[in-house]
Amino acid sequence: MTTFQPHRPWIASHGNDVDPWPRYVSAVTGAWLFLSSLLWQHLPLQKTNAWVVGALMFTVAITAIGVPRARFANAVLALWLFVSATCFSATGYTTFNNVVVALVALVFSLVPSGHSGPMVPRRPV
Repeated sequence: MTTFQPHRPWIASHGNDVDPWPRYVSAVTGAWLFLSSLLWQHLPLQKTNAWVVGALMFTVAITAIGVPRARFANAVLALWLFVSATCFSATGYTTFNNVVVALVALVFSLVPSGHSGPMVPRRPV
């Protein structure tokens, strides 16, 4: 006996559908961190940390679209950013920005990439 899923006409299925929106948010977060290192004054160590971690977050997020498990590398980078933002001496704006970016990156690195698996249309009545 075949099990049928509820029909959802707003979803077009082509086999394994993956919705990469969490990876896009992570990519934007990494890009923002990179740009923020250039937009205002940072201490040299914080500036280097911000642009390196931002570039890595962006790269990992784009890679995670095709390799979903790569998103966990962004969780590690977010944890490092949080620790470095609170431990390195920095200005208030830099610390606040990096902590917020770290939290957003951590949350979205733990969000799975949407539905995976075939969707079967409802049996006609």
